[in-house]
Amino acid sequence: MSFIKSYFKFTRHGYYSIILIMPVFMIYETGIWWIDKHSYYKIRNFVDVILKFAISSIGVSAFFWVTVGAMLLLLFFLKPRNDFLFFHWSFLPVLFMESLLYVFAFSAIIFAYNKILFYSGKMAKDQIISLILSCGAGVYEEIMFRVILFGLIALLFRKFFNISFIGIIISAVISSLLFSAVHFIGEAGDIFSGYSFFYRFIGGLFFCLIYQVRGLAAAVYTHTIYDILVVASTV
Repeated sequence: MSFIKSYFKFTRHGYYSIILIMPVFMIYETGIWWIDKHSYYKIRNFVDVILKFAISSIGVSAFFWVTVGAMLLLLFFLKPRNDFLFFHWSFLPVLFMESLLYVFAFSAIIFAYNKILFYSGKMAKDQIISLILSCGAGVYEEIMFRVILFGLIALLFRKFFNISFIGIIISAVISSLLFSAVHFIGEAGDIFSGYSFFYRFIGGLFFCLIYQVRGLAAAVYTHTIYDILVVASTV
């Protein structure tokens, strides 16, 4: 199997996606130790509310081991029976470049309307903290809104209504609406505006497309890189 065929095959697979997002996942998980130690954890949206509640409830150490354990369980259950030896880490830099292309394509649309999509105006002042939180957003928001919400709704439409393509579209719309909405929930949320809601909604659809066509790893890296570039642009 050629490198290109192997790359597109394995980077879309759930098992290899978990392996590939491990660097981003571990940057966030270890960074949370430092953030929590200095009481720097900044809430930006509803997902951050959930994460901070989990950390404050069970402690940062328990949170680390629970989330790492959950990732290991996913690897155990998703492990493919064949072709394991065809995977290699040279896929990672290629995936990074692919995701960067998606970021540039999407940024061209966003900046054409002079809008920043995924980051709250109440971003943490410390850039290192913001970079760590960007990794968390890339991993946890994609798992919550694309893997769980988008995937589950699409599955329900396929199982109970026997519709696939239309179900995927409806799932993308519903999950993207919720993805946009959570950025305005709570005291730390953005001030609501129709423009901001619409562009976040378009962003959600964009990530659904990447997740559906290229898998979790590409969606996570695209989201993370975009957030990091937004953080860098504020320096």
